[in-house]
Amino acid sequence: MNQLTPSTVKKITLLLSLALAATLHAAEVENLRCEYLENPLGVDVAKPRLSWVLEDDERGQKQTASQILVASKPEILAKDQGDLWDSGKVTGDRSNHVEYAGKPLASQAACYWKVRVWDKDGEASDWSAPAQFVTGKMKPRDWQGQWISASEDTKHAAVYFQKKVTIEKPVVRASVFFCGLGFSELAIDGKKVGDYVIGPGFTTYNKRVQYLAFDVTDRFKTPGV
Repeated sequence: MNQLTPSTVKKITLLLSLALAATLHAAEVENLRCEYLENPLGVDVAKPRLSWVLEDDERGQKQTASQILVASKPEILAKDQGDLWDSGKVTGDRSNHVEYAGKPLASQAACYWKVRVWDKDGEASDWSAPAQFVTGKMKPRDWQGQWISASEDTKHAAVYFQKKVTIEKPVVRASVFFCGLGFSELAIDGKKVGDYVIGPGFTTYNKRVQYLAFDVTDRFKTPGV
């Protein structure tokens, strides 16, 4: 039977200590945000601002460089590729309000992104968990709807508008963008969408009108299911 000498024990102890230190001090990138929000829907800024937080147990740890990937599909991002934007390694500690600088964003496009950083010792972190943002109406011409209204009879305090929709194909993603001159609510099959109250908010209507955006994919079922 082989016996452990004091020298061997010392080496094993040292290796275990180094492994434990590496585990405790592994930098992680968390709290990914786009325009202050977590996985927002309806982002209509041409260059959305991205932010993240470096988490590390080591005192004095800091970010010295970063890399952002933005992809049009989660499968592409999973391959550590960004077909919309690959920032490359950018030296610096900036992790707040980093402007998107990739391909022009189309309306109603789902964008998937993640970040990795380099610490004060030049060691790269693992990629963060993926996040996403969905764009809104990027240009005025993207609005194809028409204004609808009730009669001018002021006796009607609230007016309901209803439209039936026939789903003939499996739904991959369903979004709703709507606005109104005044406060309004959206419901599908009689159930309110979202948890907002008194929206979309008052503005000077002859200058600007706000709109609300919702992901309603879960409200639609595949035909026959």
